[in-house]
Amino acid sequence: MRKGLTKFQQQEYKKLAHNVRMFRSEKGWTQMKAAKKCGVCFNTYAGIEQANCNPRADVLIKIAKGLGTKVDDLWLWLREDEL
Repeated sequence: MRKGLTKFQQQEYKKLAHNVRMFRSEKGWTQMKAAKKCGVCFNTYAGIEQANCNPRADVLIKIAKGLGTKVDDLWLWLREDEL
């Protein structure tokens, strides 16, 4: 987790990381395969799944498209115990 973030920001990055990982896992893809399918570099993709990256909007659009979902779905609220 990146340092210097508010608690809210940390929760948002965890939520994004969890959801991206969930959509990838449902497809049975490795992080490397998902990064290629989404058209982003592996380090960026892995950083998002580890909540260590603040992705730009264009990167989120590529990831959502590559995973077959919408950007909004990457930010769905989860129960606190799922984070």
